[in-house]
Amino acid sequence: MTAAWDEEWEAWPRVALLSFWLRFPAELGQFGKTSEARKAERDRFLRYGLELEATERDLSECVNELSLACETLYEGNLTLKKFAVVYHTDNFNVRLHKISENAHTLVALTVGLNPGARGPVGGIPLKEQLRRALSKRRILGLSEVMTEFENSDIIRNAIEARHAFVHRYRDEPARGFGARDRYAWLPEPKDDPLAEAVRLLSETGIDLYGKQRAEGLAAAIEPVRTLRRRLFTVAAREVLRLGTGSLAPDRMEELKTYIDPFV
Repeated sequence: MTAAWDEEWEAWPRVALLSFWLRFPAELGQFGKTSEARKAERDRFLRYGLELEATERDLSECVNELSLACETLYEGNLTLKKFAVVYHTDNFNVRLHKISENAHTLVALTVGLNPGARGPVGGIPLKEQLRRALSKRRILGLSEVMTEFENSDIIRNAIEARHAFVHRYRDEPARGFGARDRYAWLPEPKDDPLAEAVRLLSETGIDLYGKQRAEGLAAAIEPVRTLRRRLFTVAAREVLRLGTGSLAPDRMEELKTYIDPFV
Protein backbone atom coordinates (compact mmCIF):
# COMPACT_ATOMS: atom_id res chain seq x y z
CA MET A 1 0.00 0.00 0.00
CA THR A 2 1.41 3.41 -0.93
CA ALA A 3 1.53 6.52 1.22
CA ALA A 4 -1.03 8.12 -1.09
CA TRP A 5 -3.76 6.04 0.56
CA ASP A 6 -3.38 7.84 3.89
CA GLU A 7 -3.51 11.21 2.14
CA GLU A 8 -6.79 10.34 0.41
CA TRP A 9 -9.72 12.31 1.82
CA GLU A 10 -12.40 9.92 0.59
CA ALA A 11 -11.08 6.57 1.73
CA TRP A 12 -13.93 5.52 4.02
CA PRO A 13 -16.67 6.89 1.72
CA ARG A 14 -15.19 4.71 -1.03
CA VAL A 15 -15.45 1.71 1.28
CA ALA A 16 -19.08 2.68 1.88
CA LEU A 17 -19.85 2.97 -1.84
CA LEU A 18 -18.27 -0.41 -2.55
CA SER A 19 -20.37 -1.88 0.25
CA PHE A 20 -23.49 -0.34 -1.31
CA TRP A 21 -22.70 -1.99 -4.64
CA LEU A 22 -22.18 -5.34 -2.95
CA ARG A 23 -25.59 -4.98 -1.31
CA PHE A 24 -27.30 -3.85 -4.53
CA PRO A 25 -25.32 -5.34 -7.46
CA ALA A 26 -27.82 -4.01 -10.00
CA GLU A 27 -26.61 -0.48 -9.19
CA LEU A 28 -23.16 -1.42 -10.41
CA GLY A 29 -24.50 -1.32 -13.95
CA GLN A 30 -25.17 2.38 -13.42
CA PHE A 31 -21.66 3.12 -12.21
CA GLY A 32 -21.39 6.88 -11.74
CA LYS A 33 -25.04 7.35 -10.84
CA THR A 34 -27.69 5.72 -8.67
CA SER A 35 -31.28 4.85 -9.47
CA GLU A 36 -33.92 6.97 -7.75
CA ALA A 37 -35.19 3.91 -5.91
CA ARG A 38 -31.81 3.35 -4.21
CA LYS A 39 -30.60 6.89 -3.51
CA ALA A 40 -31.77 6.83 0.10
CA GLU A 41 -29.98 3.52 0.64
CA ARG A 42 -26.80 4.87 -0.98
CA ASP A 43 -26.92 7.94 1.24
CA ARG A 44 -27.29 5.70 4.29
CA PHE A 45 -24.11 3.83 3.38
CA LEU A 46 -22.25 7.04 2.62
CA ARG A 47 -23.28 8.63 5.92
CA TYR A 48 -21.47 5.87 7.79
CA GLY A 49 -18.48 6.24 5.49
CA LEU A 50 -18.28 9.98 6.15
CA GLU A 51 -18.59 9.42 9.89
CA LEU A 52 -15.76 6.90 9.75
CA GLU A 53 -13.61 9.32 7.76
CA ALA A 54 -14.14 12.14 10.25
CA THR A 55 -13.73 9.92 13.30
CA GLU A 56 -10.46 8.40 12.11
CA ARG A 57 -9.06 11.89 11.66
CA ASP A 58 -10.31 12.82 15.12
CA LEU A 59 -8.09 10.09 16.56
CA SER A 60 -4.99 11.92 15.37
CA GLU A 61 -6.35 15.19 16.71
CA CYS A 62 -6.87 13.64 20.15
CA VAL A 63 -3.21 12.59 20.22
CA ASN A 64 -2.01 15.97 18.94
CA GLU A 65 -4.09 17.87 21.49
CA LEU A 66 -2.84 15.70 24.34
CA SER A 67 0.78 16.27 23.33
CA LEU A 68 0.22 19.99 22.86
CA ALA A 69 -1.51 20.30 26.24
CA CYS A 70 1.29 18.62 28.16
CA GLU A 71 4.20 20.14 26.25
CA THR A 72 3.00 23.71 25.61
CA LEU A 73 -0.50 24.84 26.46
CA TYR A 74 -0.56 23.96 30.16
CA GLU A 75 3.10 24.55 31.00
CA GLY A 76 3.34 25.14 34.74
CA ASN A 77 -0.28 24.11 35.39
CA LEU A 78 -0.25 20.65 36.94
CA THR A 79 -4.03 20.55 37.37
CA LEU A 80 -4.78 21.15 33.70
CA LYS A 81 -2.10 18.72 32.57
CA LYS A 82 -3.72 15.97 34.61
CA PHE A 83 -7.09 16.95 33.21
CA ALA A 84 -5.71 16.82 29.65
CA VAL A 85 -4.38 13.27 30.07
CA VAL A 86 -7.72 12.00 31.37
CA TYR A 87 -9.90 14.00 28.98
CA HIS A 88 -8.08 13.28 25.72
CA THR A 89 -7.62 9.59 26.56
CA ASP A 90 -11.35 9.21 27.17
CA ASN A 91 -12.15 11.08 23.96
CA PHE A 92 -9.80 8.86 21.99
CA ASN A 93 -11.29 5.63 23.34
CA VAL A 94 -14.86 6.80 22.70
CA ARG A 95 -13.99 7.59 19.08
CA LEU A 96 -12.18 4.29 18.60
CA HIS A 97 -15.30 2.46 19.80
CA LYS A 98 -17.40 4.51 17.36
CA ILE A 99 -15.15 3.44 14.48
CA SER A 100 -15.62 -0.21 15.46
CA GLU A 101 -19.40 0.22 15.60
CA ASN A 102 -19.67 2.02 12.28
CA ALA A 103 -17.37 -0.42 10.49
CA HIS A 104 -19.53 -3.29 11.76
CA THR A 105 -22.59 -1.41 10.55
CA LEU A 106 -21.20 -1.08 7.03
CA VAL A 107 -20.43 -4.80 6.90
CA ALA A 108 -23.89 -5.65 8.25
CA LEU A 109 -25.59 -3.37 5.70
CA THR A 110 -23.59 -5.06 2.95
CA VAL A 111 -25.50 -8.30 3.53
CA GLY A 112 -28.85 -6.72 4.41
CA LEU A 113 -28.77 -7.15 8.19
CA ASN A 114 -30.31 -4.62 10.55
CA PRO A 115 -27.39 -2.90 12.32
CA GLY A 116 -29.74 -1.45 14.92
CA ALA A 117 -30.87 -4.85 16.21
CA ARG A 118 -29.91 -5.63 19.80
CA GLY A 119 -29.25 -9.06 21.17
CA PRO A 120 -29.80 -12.46 19.54
CA VAL A 121 -32.46 -12.84 16.87
CA GLY A 122 -34.11 -16.23 16.77
CA GLY A 123 -31.55 -17.44 19.28
CA ILE A 124 -28.64 -16.61 16.93
CA PRO A 125 -26.17 -13.91 18.08
CA LEU A 126 -25.79 -11.00 15.69
CA LYS A 127 -22.13 -11.70 14.96
CA GLU A 128 -22.98 -15.28 14.01
CA GLN A 129 -25.80 -14.03 11.79
CA LEU A 130 -23.30 -11.75 10.11
CA ARG A 131 -20.78 -14.53 9.64
CA ARG A 132 -23.44 -16.79 8.08
CA ALA A 133 -24.71 -14.04 5.80
CA LEU A 134 -21.20 -13.24 4.59
CA SER A 135 -20.51 -16.94 4.05
CA LYS A 136 -23.67 -17.24 1.98
CA ARG A 137 -22.54 -14.31 -0.16
CA ARG A 138 -19.02 -15.79 -0.33
CA ILE A 139 -17.40 -12.69 1.13
CA LEU A 140 -16.14 -14.07 4.42
CA GLY A 141 -13.07 -11.91 3.99
CA LEU A 142 -15.02 -8.99 5.47
CA SER A 143 -15.78 -11.01 8.58
CA GLU A 144 -12.14 -12.02 8.94
CA VAL A 145 -11.01 -8.41 8.70
CA MET A 146 -13.41 -7.30 11.44
CA THR A 147 -12.50 -10.24 13.68
CA GLU A 148 -8.78 -9.50 13.43
CA PHE A 149 -9.42 -5.85 14.24
CA GLU A 150 -11.51 -6.71 17.29
CA ASN A 151 -8.98 -9.25 18.53
CA SER A 152 -6.07 -6.82 18.44
CA ASP A 153 -4.92 -6.33 22.03
CA ILE A 154 -4.50 -2.60 21.63
CA ILE A 155 -8.01 -2.19 20.21
CA ARG A 156 -9.64 -4.51 22.72
CA ASN A 157 -7.98 -2.74 25.65
CA ALA A 158 -9.04 0.70 24.41
CA ILE A 159 -12.65 -0.36 23.85
CA GLU A 160 -12.81 -2.05 27.25
CA ALA A 161 -11.49 1.17 28.81
CA ARG A 162 -14.23 3.07 26.98
CA HIS A 163 -16.92 0.73 28.28
CA ALA A 164 -15.62 1.03 31.83
CA PHE A 165 -15.50 4.82 31.58
CA VAL A 166 -19.02 5.13 30.15
CA HIS A 167 -20.62 2.78 32.66
CA ARG A 168 -18.68 4.17 35.60
CA TYR A 169 -19.47 7.83 34.98
CA ARG A 170 -22.74 7.91 33.09
CA ASP A 171 -24.57 8.96 36.28
CA GLU A 172 -21.97 11.48 37.45
CA PRO A 173 -23.48 14.65 35.85
CA ALA A 174 -26.45 14.31 38.18
CA ARG A 175 -24.03 14.28 41.12
CA GLY A 176 -22.22 17.41 40.04
CA PHE A 177 -18.89 15.85 39.04
CA GLY A 178 -17.04 17.06 35.98
CA ALA A 179 -14.18 15.62 33.94
CA ARG A 180 -11.66 17.83 35.75
CA ASP A 181 -12.53 16.24 39.09
CA ARG A 182 -11.77 12.65 38.18
CA TYR A 183 -8.06 12.69 38.91
CA ALA A 184 -8.53 14.59 42.19
CA TRP A 185 -11.10 12.52 44.07
CA LEU A 186 -9.87 11.85 47.56
CA PRO A 187 -9.28 9.66 49.37
CA GLU A 188 -10.57 7.08 46.85
CA PRO A 189 -10.99 8.16 43.23
CA LYS A 190 -13.34 5.23 42.73
CA ASP A 191 -12.28 2.24 40.65
CA ASP A 192 -10.69 4.37 37.96
CA PRO A 193 -7.20 3.22 36.87
CA LEU A 194 -6.55 6.26 34.67
CA ALA A 195 -7.55 8.78 37.33
CA GLU A 196 -5.56 6.89 39.94
CA ALA A 197 -2.48 6.86 37.68
CA VAL A 198 -2.34 10.66 37.39
CA ARG A 199 -3.72 11.68 40.77
CA LEU A 200 -0.46 11.90 42.73
CA LEU A 201 1.99 12.68 39.92
CA SER A 202 4.29 15.68 40.06
CA GLU A 203 4.65 17.98 37.05
CA THR A 204 7.73 16.07 35.91
CA GLY A 205 5.84 12.82 36.35
CA ILE A 206 2.78 14.00 34.46
CA ASP A 207 4.96 15.23 31.57
CA LEU A 208 6.49 11.78 31.18
CA TYR A 209 3.16 10.02 31.68
CA GLY A 210 1.45 12.30 29.15
CA LYS A 211 4.15 11.57 26.57
CA GLN A 212 3.81 7.82 27.13
CA ARG A 213 0.02 8.05 26.96
CA ALA A 214 0.17 9.98 23.67
CA GLU A 215 2.53 7.37 22.19
CA GLY A 216 0.20 4.58 23.29
CA LEU A 217 -2.83 6.26 21.72
CA ALA A 218 -0.94 6.93 18.49
CA ALA A 219 -0.08 3.24 18.27
CA ALA A 220 -3.79 2.39 18.32
CA ILE A 221 -4.38 4.40 15.13
CA GLU A 222 -2.45 1.99 12.91
CA PRO A 223 -4.92 -0.92 13.39
CA VAL A 224 -7.68 1.48 12.26
CA ARG A 225 -5.75 2.31 9.10
CA THR A 226 -5.17 -1.39 8.51
CA LEU A 227 -8.89 -2.04 8.99
CA ARG A 228 -9.80 0.61 6.45
CA ARG A 229 -7.28 -0.63 3.89
CA ARG A 230 -8.28 -4.26 4.23
CA LEU A 231 -12.01 -3.59 4.11
CA PHE A 232 -11.46 -1.61 0.93
CA THR A 233 -9.31 -4.32 -0.61
CA VAL A 234 -11.78 -7.13 0.11
CA ALA A 235 -14.82 -5.11 -1.00
CA ALA A 236 -13.04 -3.85 -4.13
CA ARG A 237 -12.07 -7.34 -5.23
CA GLU A 238 -15.65 -8.53 -4.78
CA VAL A 239 -17.04 -5.58 -6.71
CA LEU A 240 -14.56 -6.16 -9.54
CA ARG A 241 -15.59 -9.81 -9.59
CA LEU A 242 -19.25 -8.80 -9.90
CA GLY A 243 -18.42 -6.25 -12.58
CA THR A 244 -16.46 -8.74 -14.67
CA GLY A 245 -19.59 -10.76 -15.25
CA SER A 246 -22.07 -7.93 -15.67
CA LEU A 247 -20.56 -4.67 -16.94
CA ALA A 248 -19.86 -3.56 -20.48
CA PRO A 249 -16.12 -3.17 -21.23
CA ASP A 250 -16.18 0.65 -21.04
CA ARG A 251 -18.01 0.58 -17.69
CA MET A 252 -15.58 -2.00 -16.39
CA GLU A 253 -12.64 0.24 -17.26
CA GLU A 254 -14.29 3.14 -15.40
CA LEU A 255 -14.75 0.92 -12.36
CA LYS A 256 -11.12 -0.23 -12.46
CA THR A 257 -9.96 3.39 -12.68
CA TYR A 258 -12.02 4.18 -9.58
CA ILE A 259 -10.65 1.24 -7.61
CA ASP A 260 -7.15 0.43 -8.88
CA PRO A 261 -5.17 3.23 -7.17
CA PHE A 262 -6.15 1.78 -3.80
CA VAL A 263 -5.94 -1.98 -4.33
